Amino acid sequence: MRYRTEESAVGVEHRFDSQWVAKALINHRVQRQYYKYAYSSSGIDPTDNTLQYSSQRGDFDYSRDGIDLHAAGPFDLLGRRHELLLGFNAERYGSKGQSARGTAINNVVFGDTGPLIEPELAYTSGSESRTTQSGLYTQARLSIADPLTLVLGARTTTFNAKTRAIAPSAATAWKQGARADNEITPYGALLYDLAPGVKLYGSYTDIFVPQTQLKADGGTLDPRTGKQYEIGSKVEFLEGRLAASLALFNIRDRNRAYADPAYPSSSFYLNAGEIESKGWEVETTGSPLRGLDIVAGYTNLATKYLSDPSNQGKTFSIQSPRHLLKLWGNYRFAADSAWSGLSAGIGLLAQSRTQSTRGWRDQLLEGGHTVVNARLAYQIDKAHSLSLAIDNLFDRKYYETVGTPNIYNFYGEPRSFKLTLRATY
Repeated sequence: MRYRTEESAVGVEHRFDSQWVAKALINHRVQRQYYKYAYSSSGIDPTDNTLQYSSQRGDFDYSRDGIDLHAAGPFDLLGRRHELLLGFNAERYGSKGQSARGTAINNVVFGDTGPLIEPELAYTSGSESRTTQSGLYTQARLSIADPLTLVLGARTTTFNAKTRAIAPSAATAWKQGARADNEITPYGALLYDLAPGVKLYGSYTDIFVPQTQLKADGGTLDPRTGKQYEIGSKVEFLEGRLAASLALFNIRDRNRAYADPAYPSSSFYLNAGEIESKGWEVETTGSPLRGLDIVAGYTNLATKYLSDPSNQGKTFSIQSPRHLLKLWGNYRFAADSAWSGLSAGIGLLAQSRTQSTRGWRDQLLEGGHTVVNARLAYQIDKAHSLSLAIDNLFDRKYYETVGTPNIYNFYGEPRSFKLTLRATY
């Protein structure tokens, strides 16, 4: 595979005497992608330890142009100081390219790559797409009382996507895809300073996401729509050296995309019914003791079809773990100790079981895992440092991602060591 990306951006900012600030940003990016590879397209036959491989080739050009204009600043109303943000942004995306698929290579012994001779694949299909989106956005932070702030905002969305076939496919006219015209999505939040270092909040957001995935009848999926609610708190301890946050969330939306089980070999999708995603997460960061830095977080997520013709009551996001735990601690020995300049860290990432996408890929692939990482570092002097990072300390074997029962199941990295000498001048 080869990727080449070129990106440029220019921005300007003006500060007014009134404390208002206006900014403009323009960016441009082009990317060239070429790939040619083989992949396993079947499971391993346990009788003779063989499997099937398939190959692909593609050459695509991508482009993106964007602009963002906004102004923000304070204003006075009813004897109190408030803040206002007004902005507009627009983006244009394009893609154009050709691709090909090779014939299957059968009866390859697992681990023997000798039969995988690089094929000559002539391009057989071509496609081009163009997408534009733009919108106005605004946010007002209103100081209702000394401990209470009301946040109100909204965005308009105008979206238009179209595609067509190009050579070597039979050329077609542009086909209309997903679109929206000035769709308004509001949001709001209340922030309450309960005590010094203790903040409570609650928020509401409308959801509107145009979707470009294709259905089997040639049309595009309806937009994803819904609502999101969240309540939580943020607390500081030990004179600000340690911070903790707790959030509870509930998302209800319709029309999420999922793979059409009637077409297992094609990239067609269906709109899901109403789905609920709910859960909570807690995080702690900071330095509770001199020389000790910690990061700890836990997320609990449950997703369920609330209303769907064929999946009602089932879990929706079976590829997302129900439980996710992250821990990391790093200790820096005191400068006046015998271990001066030395630091040591250890942490873990643990998650519960995951499964590949529902439908024709409905198969449990990963039963949950815990990966431990560690690090040792020594500050030689002000300009030089040496560090040793050990990832997957206990060489845990696990699937980092799950795809289908036969393909796109990737193992996580095995135990690895990385020694780094860094100099700054």
